[in-house]
Amino acid sequence: MNVQIIRSDVETSARSIKSAADQVAKIDFGSPLAKIARAMTGGVSPGAANGLKGEWKGDQDRWVKAANGHHARTLDDANRIVETDDTIAHQGSAQVNGLNQRGPAHLPRRMGGPL
Repeated sequence: MNVQIIRSDVETSARSIKSAADQVAKIDFGSPLAKIARAMTGGVSPGAANGLKGEWKGDQDRWVKAANGHHARTLDDANRIVETDDTIAHQGSAQVNGLNQRGPAHLPRRMGGPL
């Protein structure tokens, strides 16, 4: 399978992922829900609002952690692809240079060497 990437596009995408994670991390669900809980007197409503505050905070923290992980993996994978391409290109260049210096006599028969 061939994969072609434009590194700058992948880096832009990764920055967008990180930006989204940073923005979501700044959202304060707790204050509005605390106000709702204070406004509801008696019964189970205040406790339910406070419980929801904790659930939303947990969901938010998990989402931010996952987005930050996705950001890091996106950059790592892009770097790995580029490094692999560079290594393969270097190896191919070295093989071509070696062939040019030695000539086809050094190639196996299946690759056009002597019969």
